[in-house]
Amino acid sequence: MDCPCERTVQLWFKKFACGDFGLGEKAGRGPRASLDDEDLRAAVEANPETNTRTLAEDLGVHHTTIGRHLAEIGKVKKMSKWIPHELTEEQRLKRYDICSNHLIRLTTLSPTLFL
Repeated sequence: MDCPCERTVQLWFKKFACGDFGLGEKAGRGPRASLDDEDLRAAVEANPETNTRTLAEDLGVHHTTIGRHLAEIGKVKKMSKWIPHELTEEQRLKRYDICSNHLIRLTTLSPTLFL
């Protein structure tokens, strides 16, 4: 069951006691709620060494919004740079070879493990 918390009800009571019965939200002074991923992508590509707080200040949103959108567009921070989280074909093959070698070694050392 979804119901408002006690603090929300207290705020409503205070608002209604002052004669404000409006149900719409007032325009706030906080950061904008939406963020264009292309604007974020352009800002990151212009300066990959930047951090989420600087990006948030530049784009007018909260730093957690930046972090969430960076994950959505596939950017991860490595070596103090935001980079795409994509593997090249060479990296995929190398990862496959390493995993295969580990699996072969593991099965030869502990053959009963996979019975």
